Amino acid sequence: MLRNKIVSVFLLLIISTAGVMATDDNVGQEKHQVPYDQLTLVWSDEFNYTGFPDPDKWSYDVGGHGWGNGEKQYYTEKRKENVWVEDGRLIIMARKEDYKGNKYTSARLVTRNKGDWLYGRIEVRAKLPRGRGTWPAIWMLPTGWIYGNWPSSGEIDIMEHVGYDMGVVHGSVHTRSYNHRLGTHKTNTIRVEEVDKKFHVYSIEWYPGKILFFVDNIHYFTFRNEGTGWREWPFDQPFHLILNIAVGGAWGGQKGIDDSIWPQSMEVDYVRGYDLNIEERDKIPPGKPGNLKADSTAIYVDLSWDHSVDNFGVKEYEIYLNDRLIGKTSNTKFKVKKLDPETKYNFKVRAVDFAGNVSEYSSVQVKTTSLPLKIIPGKVEAEEYLIMEDGIATETTTDAGGGVNLCYIGDGDWMEYVLEVQETGNYQVDFRVAGVIKGKVELRDEKGNTLASVEVPATGDWQKWVTVSSDKFTLAAGVYHIKVYATIGGFNLNWFEIKKVDQ
Repeated sequence: MLRNKIVSVFLLLIISTAGVMATDDNVGQEKHQVPYDQLTLVWSDEFNYTGFPDPDKWSYDVGGHGWGNGEKQYYTEKRKENVWVEDGRLIIMARKEDYKGNKYTSARLVTRNKGDWLYGRIEVRAKLPRGRGTWPAIWMLPTGWIYGNWPSSGEIDIMEHVGYDMGVVHGSVHTRSYNHRLGTHKTNTIRVEEVDKKFHVYSIEWYPGKILFFVDNIHYFTFRNEGTGWREWPFDQPFHLILNIAVGGAWGGQKGIDDSIWPQSMEVDYVRGYDLNIEERDKIPPGKPGNLKADSTAIYVDLSWDHSVDNFGVKEYEIYLNDRLIGKTSNTKFKVKKLDPETKYNFKVRAVDFAGNVSEYSSVQVKTTSLPLKIIPGKVEAEEYLIMEDGIATETTTDAGGGVNLCYIGDGDWMEYVLEVQETGNYQVDFRVAGVIKGKVELRDEKGNTLASVEVPATGDWQKWVTVSSDKFTLAAGVYHIKVYATIGGFNLNWFEIKKVDQ
């Protein structure tokens, strides 16, 4: 099946650039990089037939529940009033009519599980509807949703247009970190004349390292892979194409719906999919990873480096410990665990692109620290951990004594401490906590057994501190690796103190 190809997507032939004006200063700085004679056609629909869209290539999203945007239309399935093919063109028609509780009808075509691709060039030659209340889109969603629901697994908007702002075409991406609900989504616009009267080519080129957006081969927006992980770049999984006209909604209906304009249609001339053949074409190695740093504790080292530059994009980084390959990652950071305290280690990192070309090595030497042994009975500052769950952070505290506290502690997060218990006996643990919701914190031993469990109250502010105490528990003399475990997170932790109590 074509959907099993690793590198493929869509292309349409380039047409005249007349009537297109980009609004970004980088117009012309990046062009289509792959000549058409070096591409491989893997999927196309020329619409050279009559009737409904080809069922081997297209399916329908159906319903009238607003689609998360307050849209007013009902998307129908194989209904001749809303979608058909004739005269070499696909027609999607939005109408004003009562239908299953909605006041408008339209169609939303998808290639899901019939055309699912990773990387390449995606282009659609189309003529758009006009008028206030129309919201046509040519866009892509993930097929597998491997990073979770929207926006975590990503969205690529090849073309969006709202009818109250005729001629302004938007290209955007949405991710966990960058999305319109946070007001952080990455986008740009380009002015296109007569979008409703002439066909224009709306396109992207999707590489492992960037997505370029074009109209009629004029580049107006680039979104780059920052190398920081899936929250910023979930675009390393197959996506499928969607064609639709929405009516109204949170964006399309911002200035109301003109009920005198219907019906309105989007016409699509053709869709063609090409493999970029990156693996065969790329002979240039990536740049050397820059600014390699190593932050050490007693038993682990956090490596970080700058993202390497490559003509098509970096696939992964190889991490070496004392000249032995120990791991690979697509991110620009890597944690090396289970190291010995007070020991020197040599690390090397190199970049690998999708054609297998490798960069030069970046190197760094680091020595691990001594174990942060804390004596019990005694107080332990929260930041004096040996190791902790990724995602927890520190911030300046306003609590008595100053310093820092741990924050962003979520459900299931933990911190591990090395404690030397001086005497066998009964003990109690006090936790210094603050937060706006109720939580629960536990003290666990090396085997995961719960030694103590304490309810964390909602104190009303992230810096309004209280001390909560556990029931007594027994500890034998010796050295322990103890975890402070957030059964229910959502609180800050400044310190904890384990005190000996009477029998």
